[in-house]
Amino acid sequence: LVAGTFVVAAPLWDLPPLLKWTAAILAGGGAAGLTHGVTSLLRAKSTVTTGGLANPVLATGELGGSLMLSVLALAVPFLALIVLGLLLFAIYRLVRRLTRRAAPA
Repeated sequence: LVAGTFVVAAPLWDLPPLLKWTAAILAGGGAAGLTHGVTSLLRAKSTVTTGGLANPVLATGELGGSLMLSVLALAVPFLALIVLGLLLFAIYRLVRRLTRRAAPA
């Protein structure tokens, strides 16, 4: 909960302190608390229904999901730059082709 609060508060440096910390507690603390609550309920239900045998499977799934989201958080900005570069190159080529056709020979 505390980590989620600080992660949200970090980029809000230009807001008044009351608004900054209120937003951080509601957004960051709420998201972290909700995630932790759902994980705890899922583990408890798994323990009750399978006697704890499915807990390693759930832990592996959680690890895989968090790893995938971490990799996506790092990779998506770079992919966006690549797509933007390709888009700008395509626009450049299109404009160049159109200006060649419009110019008299």
